[in-house]
Amino acid sequence: MSCKTLYVVVFIVLLPFFVKAQTCGINNIALGKPVTVSAEQQYHVGADAVDGNVSSGWFAPGDNNYIYVDLGQSYNICKIKIIWQTDGRGKDYKAQVSTDATNWTDIFSRTNNNASTDSFAVNGNGRYVRILIATRVNNWASIEMS
Repeated sequence: MSCKTLYVVVFIVLLPFFVKAQTCGINNIALGKPVTVSAEQQYHVGADAVDGNVSSGWFAPGDNNYIYVDLGQSYNICKIKIIWQTDGRGKDYKAQVSTDATNWTDIFSRTNNNASTDSFAVNGNGRYVRILIATRVNNWASIEMS
């Protein structure tokens, strides 16, 4: 199975930052795909996360929020890059994959993040990719997948 690419742009407190999950060869595998979110703000819904517009995004209040995208088939995810904007960042977060959207496997985890850019190699295979922000620095956690 070849490695594929998933782009994710993340926003915290309405400030953009970019997450790029790479499947080593194909760009933008999340574009227009269905998403599921833990919570959302009225004008920043989950679908905004995969619309290809980095000016829009999904917003959710509080900690322990997630968004996952249904890629339609399994892919091997091999790299994720997150560029956080200003001080609006996830403090503790992880990337996960699943074949059934019920049982999740961590492929990356970060605690006490204070970096403005985070790029990491991962090794995970799944149809669903979830970003879980356990705690955030500011009031809103959000993600844009493009």
